[in-house]
Amino acid sequence: LALLCWLRGWMGGGDMKLLAACALLVPPMSVFPMVTTVGMAGGGLAVIYMLARRLVPRPAPVPPAQRPRGFLRRALRAERWRLARGAALPYAVAIAIGSLTTVS
Repeated sequence: LALLCWLRGWMGGGDMKLLAACALLVPPMSVFPMVTTVGMAGGGLAVIYMLARRLVPRPAPVPPAQRPRGFLRRALRAERWRLARGAALPYAVAIAIGSLTTVS
């Protein structure tokens, strides 16, 4: 199913491989609940991103010497650019949440 989604352009190749690898972590009878949980986590992530696109301002251009230092500040700035561009969701987060919820 993930392969079909990738072929249609609905899912990235990395997400497809991550979902397949996570399906190997759970017993066969738990794969459907895991995929359902991944879908719910993806829906929650989509709602968060839709709200953030309206609320988070686009970052102002900054010379390279004045860009924020530290991992968290750089990651937040990169996400602000992702939101401003309207880029795709980082669905690996939803896959990880759904998989970890099912495994535990």
